[in-house]
Amino acid sequence: MPGPGRIIYYIVRSSGPSGGIKVLLEHVRTLRAAGFDAYAYTKNQDQRPTAFEVDAPILSGAINITAKDVIIRPETFSHTDLVAAAKAGLWQAVFVQNHYFCRHGLGPARRYAELGIPDVYCASQRIKRFLETNGIASDVPVIPCAVEMPDSIAGKVERIAVMPRKRRFEFNFIRHHFALRYPDLADIPWAVIENMPHSEVLETLARSTLFLSLQRLEGFGLPALEAMAAGCLVAGFAGDGGWDYADAANGSWVQEDALEEAADALAAAARGLRGGDPRFRAMVEAGRSTAARFGAEARDKALIGYFETLLTRGPGENRT
Repeated sequence: MPGPGRIIYYIVRSSGPSGGIKVLLEHVRTLRAAGFDAYAYTKNQDQRPTAFEVDAPILSGAINITAKDVIIRPETFSHTDLVAAAKAGLWQAVFVQNHYFCRHGLGPARRYAELGIPDVYCASQRIKRFLETNGIASDVPVIPCAVEMPDSIAGKVERIAVMPRKRRFEFNFIRHHFALRYPDLADIPWAVIENMPHSEVLETLARSTLFLSLQRLEGFGLPALEAMAAGCLVAGFAGDGGWDYADAANGSWVQEDALEEAADALAAAARGLRGGDPRFRAMVEAGRSTAARFGAEARDKALIGYFETLLTRGPGENRT
């Protein structure tokens, strides 16, 4: 049963819509529905996320944290602040959504346990392998990400959806090269997804037939999986963490920085869909099946089980 303290997910400042923040808010909502006293937290009111329609309470300012509360820190949280909180006797756990940013929290330490934080969990198998292989944490539980599965993928128009934020240069090159090399496809419109509420992101994906994946240095890679769930044919980069689900059956994936190949893959996908090629139709269905494996039920079961165990045994007990 949940313990008497609060679970407080700490959100650091974000300049715009972030899949990581969405995941944190969904964790809070799930935990509250299961009876836990869970909240998100931002240091200031102006840091409160506004891009997501997730029913999760968000605290700000001074909230009188006690030793019974467990504070969930992101891997981007500063090493200095982690150490200071641990010395003050606060109960902290780290939820890692991108292994590339663990350096922020670790600082000169090799393991989170050296900072007084033995409780670490993560969002993907890729992150788990990184943490355990490099000795950063042991026996790391995975709370899988979840995507929404639309009931129908009807009503699409020929269009390429893309989120260019992490590969701006690559996007500009691929878009130009695509039009230059494939003039017969140059009339396909593009839907550039930037600074949109998440509901608009999902609507854009639902109306598009193609998705150019520009994922880069991901811990998991939600955008491509959301596009697959929405029935888009995905072409482009898995971005490291995306290889946990990406394969030749569910997308036209290319290796990192293979920009011409990405344009070629996108063109082949566009032509395949235009011509009704069964191979590409099967790829869309395989993408939908892949996304269906990452439903809310699996996430919620893992999340609730993790916190039931954590709050029962207390901070760091019986951990290596």
